[in-house]
Amino acid sequence: MLKKYFAFFLLVFTVFMIWKSSYFTSFGGKTESYLYRNSSTAEITDDKVKTFFSLSTGESIIVNGEDYIKVLNDYEASIVFIEKAEGGESIYAYSDKINFLKVEKSKKVNMQIYVKNGNMKVGFPIIFGSY
Repeated sequence: MLKKYFAFFLLVFTVFMIWKSSYFTSFGGKTESYLYRNSSTAEITDDKVKTFFSLSTGESIIVNGEDYIKVLNDYEASIVFIEKAEGGESIYAYSDKINFLKVEKSKKVNMQIYVKNGNMKVGFPIIFGSY
């Protein structure tokens, strides 16, 4: 009986670890997590321990020299709309592979990519804070 409880616990723990894992395992760069709220009032942190034990509502990463088309292809994302912002381009996209969701301009989005001068910041569901 104890083996069944242990196996169940191990299964739940594994599913939890996969759920809490970052979307950015294939990228290098500075990551940030958004905690507690799905808005600009979210607490933004790069503390991995705090992120693990908190309610994460999104995340972002700064990547140098990446092509945003490659990122869209990696997540099988479709561009929803593009806008100019702070001297760069902000690309809003949607992917079925991403669990986060936000509504912007009455459209479902769960990925935002900001590109400026060869640098890129990718956020799920969108970028909170500064670019």
